[in-house]
Amino acid sequence: MSVLLDTNILLRMSNKLHPMCIAARDSVALLESTGIELVIVPQVVYEYWVVATRPISVNGLGLTCHQAEIDVDAWTALFRTYLDERGIFWPL
Repeated sequence: MSVLLDTNILLRMSNKLHPMCIAARDSVALLESTGIELVIVPQVVYEYWVVATRPISVNGLGLTCHQAEIDVDAWTALFRTYLDERGIFWPL
């Protein structure tokens, strides 16, 4: 079984100061420990980048492009990436 991770999970896991950081990390670890495959799609990566590089003053993480790139590289190494095409959601 595969579970698609939402952008908000990645954002919470990235922001150690967020009150839901530990819950997000623990939830991902629990799912992984049960053998569930965690996946992401390009749309999640795009959304992560936008929020991660947005200034903190406007509800972003305030990361530099380089920092966001490091995070994206980590996410794509940790989680399988599917193309976000219709076929992954509906049988053709």
